[in-house]
Amino acid sequence: MDTALDPRGDRSRPLRLGHLWAALGDHTIPLLRRWDETYPDVPLQLPRIDDRTAGFTQGKVDAAVLRGAVTASGLRTHLLTSEVRVVVIPDSPLAALPRITPADLAARPIALNTVSGTTTMDLWPPTARPPRPSR
Repeated sequence: MDTALDPRGDRSRPLRLGHLWAALGDHTIPLLRRWDETYPDVPLQLPRIDDRTAGFTQGKVDAAVLRGAVTASGLRTHLLTSEVRVVVIPDSPLAALPRITPADLAARPIALNTVSGTTTMDLWPPTARPPRPSR
């Protein structure tokens, strides 16, 4: 990050902060506002790249916001925050519950992002995993 913001560096291009999905969630707008105040001469781009390193290891971005544990050669990470896991479920009595556990979902088909998501079938015991959708 220091290299990307070095005033002696190339300011002709924006700083590219890659992300997998949802950027920084609720923190995205405050980040953009603070960035504009702190670094008014450095444009900030937030490209969404569906890759475990949000394009960082491919050289597509200068830095990245990642979710979950990621290991890659030459990658240094720093924990910024923690998030609760959420579920989107329409037209179900489960939607009225204040909290849903993986066990509540075990009988339902689950859509997972296997490229950059952090939810895996490992959240469920092998004998109580959601069914695989038929093709």
